[in-house]
Amino acid sequence: SSLRTRAIVGRTDRPTPVLDSEMTRIDFNPYWTVPPRIAKLDLLPKAQKDGGYFAAQGIRVFSGWTEAANEIDPGMVDWLSPAARQMRYRLRQDPGPESVLGPAKFLFANKYDVYIHGTNNAALFDRPARFFSSGCIRVPKPLDLAAHLLRGAPEWSRERIDMVVKSGATV
Repeated sequence: SSLRTRAIVGRTDRPTPVLDSEMTRIDFNPYWTVPPRIAKLDLLPKAQKDGGYFAAQGIRVFSGWTEAANEIDPGMVDWLSPAARQMRYRLRQDPGPESVLGPAKFLFANKYDVYIHGTNNAALFDRPARFFSSGCIRVPKPLDLAAHLLRGAPEWSRERIDMVVKSGATV
């Protein structure tokens, strides 16, 4: 059986690449580690205008990209400083209703670091032209897509998918 859905793809200045890859993983309740380019070009200007932006978006700030990096209070960072403008910080948004990834992320090997995921802005799917992402592909009903892709795996029924998402745990 097939599944047909709308999608949001990359903006004209950040197009979704043409690629051919096999899907290897689905993350439910995914964390979003903000890619450095998006952090610098899109999020840093918002934090510079509003020091509470990261906290309001549920985005946590870490001192670097290693696992040993310390979490930093974003309200204590001077986002206009030269160090902040270089954006060496790692930004991560926790899973939840406000997550830009929605309840599921579909991963496949590619050199562009793009994937398929949900969204927290479903209204964009009603637009006739849907070029709003930074390269990833957003789908309106990611849990329907997950159930469709996992239909051959009886241990992943739609009921289990919904239970996992409701639990809030990243699986």
